[in-house]
Amino acid sequence: MTVGSLGGIVFTVSPNRIETVDGFKQSGSANYGKHQRHGGDTLLEFVGRDADTISFNMLLAAQLGVDVEAEIAKIVSAEQSGEALRFVIGKKILGRYRWVITKHTVTYKQLDREQRLILAEVSVQLTEYLK
Repeated sequence: MTVGSLGGIVFTVSPNRIETVDGFKQSGSANYGKHQRHGGDTLLEFVGRDADTISFNMLLAAQLGVDVEAEIAKIVSAEQSGEALRFVIGKKILGRYRWVITKHTVTYKQLDREQRLILAEVSVQLTEYLK
């Protein structure tokens, strides 16, 4: 069963494969300008929203049916190309348009006898990409 996706990276849970997100955090902020007034209080003016950010971790494990190196390659490719991705969790599309991967970190946990990566923890940071 598909539980979400980030472009071509599909989060799924089935008897043959488990690939999900963990530690999901979404944050946003507003941008304000300050107007200094001689002899008076500073006046704040709402200028607009800053782009939202999302961060999450993924545990990629070959024993759970995931091609670890291929999934990492998808993340790296999307980040390096600047591809704007649709992000879906459940049936909900997140954000106002799309997201870009601004940073990733791969922690190598286990290699097999042929030195192929079979267990890794990946941290991903996204920033909202607006039209």
